[in-house]
This record gives sequence, C-alpha cells and structure tokens, in this order.
Amino acid sequence: MSNYTSNPLKEKQYGYQSAFLSYRRFYDDKNFPKFFHRSGDFSIKEADVLTVTGYVMTQLKNGELQPQSPEHKHFLEVINGKKAAESIEEKIYVKYLQLIQEKQKIFPPVKNNVSKVSYINMDDDDFSYANDGY
Repeated sequence: MSNYTSNPLKEKQYGYQSAFLSYRRFYDDKNFPKFFHRSGDFSIKEADVLTVTGYVMTQLKNGELQPQSPEHKHFLEVINGKKAAESIEEKIYVKYLQLIQEKQKIFPPVKNNVSKVSYINMDDDDFSYANDGY
C-alpha cells in the first residue's frame, strides 16, 4: 500500500477527509525538536493536522510527489504564491513555512571568532571616595 493514500482511521479520528492524509507522520526535528505539539507555535488541532498531512504536503512542495487531485494542484498554487490558502491544511502548512523562515532569520549562523576583551588599568588615584561615615 502506498504512503500517499488516505487513511480511513485518521479520517474517522479527525472527522474529515483530506487529500493530504498519509500513513507517514510528519516531523521536523531540525526546526521543532520538541515536536509541533510542544513548540507553543501551534494549537493542538493544528499540530495534529500538520502531523498527519505534512508529509504529503512536503513531498508535493519538494516535487517528490506528483499532484494526484485538484486539492494537490491548488496546494502547489498556494505554495507558489498564485492563490490564497483556503483549506485548513493549506493554512496550517503556510503557517509552518512562515515559522521556519522566521526561525532561520532569528538565528543566523554564528561565527566562532572570540571577541577580545580589553581591560582598563585603574589606580586608586582614579577614584574619588566620599566619606559617608563608614
């Protein structure tokens, strides 16, 4: 059985049919090491939907899967900026893409150069002490 076919058990669990449901769960350990549910960026429902639909959407986006339905074709137009996201799956995946782009902007690669710290040599003559009764 193909990984790209919809899963009747998940359709029943989430209460809707989707052209993006897959037996393979979607994880992004690089950008969300504690998974989507614990990242704080997604609601529980959004994390659930992304986990069960994200694999097929990523395969479509990367060109590793050819569009097999009108929903797939619409999704590719959304990803390419030709149309606005309409379905919940598309909206959540667009949110996911925006979040990973923001994370890449916030945390640029760090150089290993150690900055030199210069110390100022100050003698006791450089300070004026007030007699505060101590």
